[in-house]
Amino acid sequence: MSGLFAGRHYHNQNMFTRLFKPKWEHPDPRIRCQALESGDVPPEVLAKAARADQDAAVRRCAVDRLADLELLAALLASEPLTDIREAANRRLREVLAGPLQAGPPVAARLHAMASAASPELWSYLARDAQAAEIRTAALERVSDTAVLCAIAVDDPVAGVRRVALERIGDPQGWEVVARDARNKDKQISRMARERLDAHRKSQAEQETAERLCAELEALAAGTPESGSRQHLLRLTSHWDQLEARPAPPLAERFDRARQQVAAAIERFNAMLAARQALCVDLEGLLGSLKETAERDAVSVPDLHERLQQASARWQELIPPAADDDPLARRFAGLVKQIQDASERLARDQARSVPLRALVQRAAELFAETGELDERRVTDLERRWEALERPAAPGLVEALQQEFASRRDLLRERLKRQEKQRRQALEEAEVLIAGMDGSLKEGELERALSQRDRASHLLKIATGSDERKRASLQTRLQRLHPRLEQLRQWRHWGSGNARERLCAELEVLTGSVLPAAEIATRVRTAREAWKRIDRGEGPAREDLWRRFDQACSQAYAPYQQERREQAERLAAHLARKQALCRELDAFERGTDWKTVDWRAADRLVRSAGERWRRIGPVPAKARKPLEKDYREVLARLESHLDTERERELRRRRALIARVEQLAAAPDLRGAIREVKEAQEQWPPTVQAGQEQEQAMWKAFRQACDAVFSKAKEERVAADTERQANLDRKLALCTELEGLLESAQVDFHDLAQRFSAAAGEWDGIGVLPQKEERAVLSRYEALRKRFVKHREQESKAAAQAFLQGVRERSRLCDRLETAFLENTLADADRGALVEDTRRAWETLAPLDARQTLGMRQRFELGSRALAGDAGAREALLDALPRNLARRLELCLQMELAAGLDSPAEFGEARLRLQVSRLADALSHRQEGAHTGSERLRELLLDWYQTGPVPVESCGGLAARVARVLAVAG
Repeated sequence: MSGLFAGRHYHNQNMFTRLFKPKWEHPDPRIRCQALESGDVPPEVLAKAARADQDAAVRRCAVDRLADLELLAALLASEPLTDIREAANRRLREVLAGPLQAGPPVAARLHAMASAASPELWSYLARDAQAAEIRTAALERVSDTAVLCAIAVDDPVAGVRRVALERIGDPQGWEVVARDARNKDKQISRMARERLDAHRKSQAEQETAERLCAELEALAAGTPESGSRQHLLRLTSHWDQLEARPAPPLAERFDRARQQVAAAIERFNAMLAARQALCVDLEGLLGSLKETAERDAVSVPDLHERLQQASARWQELIPPAADDDPLARRFAGLVKQIQDASERLARDQARSVPLRALVQRAAELFAETGELDERRVTDLERRWEALERPAAPGLVEALQQEFASRRDLLRERLKRQEKQRRQALEEAEVLIAGMDGSLKEGELERALSQRDRASHLLKIATGSDERKRASLQTRLQRLHPRLEQLRQWRHWGSGNARERLCAELEVLTGSVLPAAEIATRVRTAREAWKRIDRGEGPAREDLWRRFDQACSQAYAPYQQERREQAERLAAHLARKQALCRELDAFERGTDWKTVDWRAADRLVRSAGERWRRIGPVPAKARKPLEKDYREVLARLESHLDTERERELRRRRALIARVEQLAAAPDLRGAIREVKEAQEQWPPTVQAGQEQEQAMWKAFRQACDAVFSKAKEERVAADTERQANLDRKLALCTELEGLLESAQVDFHDLAQRFSAAAGEWDGIGVLPQKEERAVLSRYEALRKRFVKHREQESKAAAQAFLQGVRERSRLCDRLETAFLENTLADADRGALVEDTRRAWETLAPLDARQTLGMRQRFELGSRALAGDAGAREALLDALPRNLARRLELCLQMELAAGLDSPAEFGEARLRLQVSRLADALSHRQEGAHTGSERLRELLLDWYQTGPVPVESCGGLAARVARVLAVAG
């Protein structure tokens, strides 16, 4: 029983389960689909059906209702069935793009989007997602320019539009957005336009950079020229002025090409400077050859060797230049001139050798100490005249002057000899006569002195006047016996003379007289003592000892002074020897390859000054010391000469370069190079004073030429600016006078201002200080003219409108009389005539603008006069005129800002919409001010024909309101 009961219970339970099983578990797939479509299915059941249901249709139905983003993504990634994958993809799009209130939160959607890898999904979400956050996040993955442009133009959220614009990197996309968003989002349109303009500007600058690179590379590939530096500076300036930074590869290209060009220009300038230096050296050599003294000193072989070295150096610097190269022609011309000069020099030197030998012989003859024989001088002159002269006038003149100088010295010496003989003979005659008197007076010492002196002079006078000389010799011999007699008689008085000499010397001891003068007196006393000894014999021993002691004591100060002088000379000798050792040590211990040339030059130049300041040395040591000093100085100068010559060549090239700068087109760059040259001028080793002064003078003149040209250009520019200022000031004064004059017609004034504007623009630049004031003055005049023109235009428009209004009133008179039809025929004719006369009295107006008014007047006149065609035309036009005037009233009220009557509200709205549509479609024909628009409408109003009488009052009242507001 228990088993049977249990079986029945199980059977009943299965039946219950089958009776109450959910429909989504029904065996029939259609029932399961219906259950899923009902929407009352738990999410986990829906997910299970989507993953594992046996029927594909059920799974697809479950997928269509899934909201689980992870499951949808998994199905999309791994589902083998295509229709399931497509359903999962479709549902994933729907869930992600759906509203936030009916789906997963934003974070879950963003997470699912991040794990997705479908550009189509991102594009779809960026366009169709309802949440702005989802669209914004999707835009971060979208790269399709067309999609981004569409979103930037049409997305309803401004922030999303901006994000889409930020994602666009294509210039065509920016252009599309700028165009399509112009009427939807002006800010987006402006941002896109700014990006497009910036891109175009960057592209233009990139193209400019490419062009500059190509041009610089072409310059680097070519051969440098004199203008290559300016070309490089211009390209570099244009490159530096680029606002956008070029791409690194392009910048590297430009820098590489610039370095190549700069190096080529540097090599070219160095070559050019070296070639110019060669030309300057040859010019200096040629100039030295033109000087007589240097021409004779120059060695012809050395000259040929220098020419060969210069030519070889020239060929090393650059390949042979073209025939039209000015520097090459200059060099070739200098070589030819020097070669010709060397040939003439060789001939002149050969002819000058014997001439110089005669000059030297004349110098040697003059240096002989003996008597000069006149026959030898005459023979020298005869030989000089017989020799051949050199061709160089300067050399001939120098040699002739030198020989003439030597010859004149010899002739002068001969004259002095003759004069000395005559003077000696005359003096001997006087001495002999004086000797006779001295003997008579008993003056033995004076007589002895006169005798010795007379004998010596008679020897000197040999060859002058032999008869007179023989006579004087005889007279002197006749006085000799009397002299001997006096000597014997005066022998006993010689002791007194010696006593006087001793007393005089004893007085000198301790005297304040200079030591040199005391020494002179001592020597004189000794001579006198010797003379007495010769004449009277030796003195006593005691007297001699007294005299010798007095001499020694008086001579002692002089001896002390001589010792001090010797010590000073020895000190000077030591200092000069030390200076020689210092110079020798410097010369031997210096590395002349790395020496500081300026310091070495200062040392050598200061050594000469120090040598001169030291003072004299002992006579015996003078010559060897001078020899040592000259030798060490010569060694130092030999080192300095190499650097000195290099500095001379460098500065000559510097002078040549500065001289060329005077003709440079870029004066500002030339001045900059001159200042650089001035900084480079100071030499490391100076030349001689005269040479330094000459070179500095030439350099200063070259610099002054450039500065003078710059000054001239500045003066010319200032003069031109001042002239421009005067012209503009005169123009302003003229315009001011025209504006202030009441007699000037406005038409003439307008023509003059129009011409003045062209003249003003044609005038060049002004001085900077006055430019602002003059421009302000002219601008104020222009504004005054514009204001005056506006006033004239307004007055003319008002006058014209007044004339049209008066003509309209006359037309209204005729048309009203016709429409009311109350006048008799005679009265109608009279009214027409009166109205016509009134019409003719009005001031004339522009016929083209008032043609419609004239036609209206003529039509009204004919209709009132009974013209059937005119009457019919006038009556037919009444409805059209009424419609036109109603429209004009609405337009005038809109222009004046007045409300229209209520019954015309709908018509006014239609007019406003029409005008707005025209504005949006850019169909408005130019911008007019309100007053201009109102005048145009009034002119149209006055030219429009009549309207039915019953409508005139209302229309007239509306126009009157407009006129009252507009004035």
